[in-house]
Amino acid sequence: MYSLVDRYASKIKLIYLDPPFNTKNGDFPYNDRFNHSTWLTFMKNRIDVARKLLKEDGLIFIEIDHLEEAYLKVLLDMSFGIQNYVATISVKSNSISGSKTSHKGKTILKNYDSILVYKNGAENIKINPQYTPKEKWDTHYSFYLRKNSKNELEKASLKDLLIEKNILERGESIKANIWDNKEFQKFANENKDNIFREVNSIPDDLKEKSIENKDQIVFLNHKGKIMYALNGTRYSPLSSSYKNINGESVPAQLLGDLWTDIDYQNTQNQGGVSFTNAKKPEQLLKRIINLCTNEGDIVLDCFMGSATTQAVALKLNRQFIGVEQMDYINTISVPRLQKVIEGEQGGISKNKDVKWQGGGSFIYAELMEKSQGYLKDIKEATDVDELMTVYNRMKANSDINFRVDLDKFEKEFQSGELTTLDDLKKELILIIDKNQLYYNYSNIDDETVRSLISDSDYKFNKSFYATRGE
Repeated sequence: MYSLVDRYASKIKLIYLDPPFNTKNGDFPYNDRFNHSTWLTFMKNRIDVARKLLKEDGLIFIEIDHLEEAYLKVLLDMSFGIQNYVATISVKSNSISGSKTSHKGKTILKNYDSILVYKNGAENIKINPQYTPKEKWDTHYSFYLRKNSKNELEKASLKDLLIEKNILERGESIKANIWDNKEFQKFANENKDNIFREVNSIPDDLKEKSIENKDQIVFLNHKGKIMYALNGTRYSPLSSSYKNINGESVPAQLLGDLWTDIDYQNTQNQGGVSFTNAKKPEQLLKRIINLCTNEGDIVLDCFMGSATTQAVALKLNRQFIGVEQMDYINTISVPRLQKVIEGEQGGISKNKDVKWQGGGSFIYAELMEKSQGYLKDIKEATDVDELMTVYNRMKANSDINFRVDLDKFEKEFQSGELTTLDDLKKELILIIDKNQLYYNYSNIDDETVRSLISDSDYKFNKSFYATRGE
């Protein structure tokens, strides 16, 4: 992440992070078993650099569960400032069923994640309101405005009209579940400009006109919007509740900080790649990206995982940056983005407002390993001889922490105090110089480093890290 600062400081419009939840379950390839203080340090380092990358009017969304939510909020308050807290979104992330109910007698079962949202200092931020389709009929819509024989508007009962059209039986009332009736849905959609409900708010000029014209329905073109009123009460048409959702115009409910309509349970194979644990649905990232970005904005996710954020950003015509430290980036993350470019049709691809057909491109680069390579070799060693071969290479290349007493380590090894392979691995990991895990760009022209880099990689680094205007 720090390698991005020179080029992308204050350039990122949206940062979405889905870090390890510190659940201690051991199932996820990340180290999801940090002790508490280590996890907090791990997150603080990333939050601090994230703020440097975020635009002043940008937003950061971090998804977390109850185990670390309160502590994460304190970290964010410290880094971004309490005044920059925007919201905590609760997202229904699972259903309580099956084996999950085995502890129902011992605790209150969890079925949501939290998403902490912070801005980066701008006094005003731009939010694109998000909506979800209404699943039930709003029974407040109980009136129908139509013209009488004198060509005047008059108020009629919606219930009576539905009975007249044989959509309702006599004696039957309009209930919320009437929306399940396809015939009624068709009628409502076709007559949404004529079906009304009473509302409390009314502009003063419309109120005055309606009181002056007692018992008559009056209307005004109020700032480009036709408003109706009767005896001082405004009437709002059903059509005002229609919004375009996934390419379809439907009655909609404005979303707040409770999201229960996104399916977390069937995402394992979205994007054409299998990633069974902690894979977030494309629909979630679509909503977040649409909420606070426009086409062309840059989206960053530095816990890239299976590349859901990047796949959705590509489909929504946003620029994106992904950062990942796990090896599966080569078998899952990058292949997924390649499939998106080829026109992959999972997730949100078939939504009418997306209609993804493929296209786009991305650049994939890795930090050049130095001591990081020794870490991998140590972890993968199967016997003591392999480990000591790695150690001798480390000594020869001076990739050892200067604070470590090598003589003491070698004496302990010779005397047999380090008895197991795991003990040796732990000691070797401790003596590696953690400040030299990767080569620094500042060393790129050193003779010993330049000889390790191809001409094309050298040219790419020069173009990537060059400051604007050079």
